[in-house]
Amino acid sequence: MKGGKLVFVRQMFQGKTAADVTFQGGAPWFASFQAGAFRADLVVAHPSGKALMNSVKVELKAEQIRTKPLDLFKEGEVGG
Repeated sequence: MKGGKLVFVRQMFQGKTAADVTFQGGAPWFASFQAGAFRADLVVAHPSGKALMNSVKVELKAEQIRTKPLDLFKEGEVGG
């Protein structure tokens, strides 16, 4: 945290550079992490042995969802 703001480090340009990024606007926020993004040998366990987690109940109406799933991918037949 810097100045009371949550700060993330985002890898860019295939890991050649990194940028500090923060959220604009108030909470709630959403962040995702790519598998293998952190070195396992540098991970320090929380003293309790458990990860800290905040659960958030989310309620969305169908009209609030802008992205609609497409049909599932189906392979074509091989051969003639």
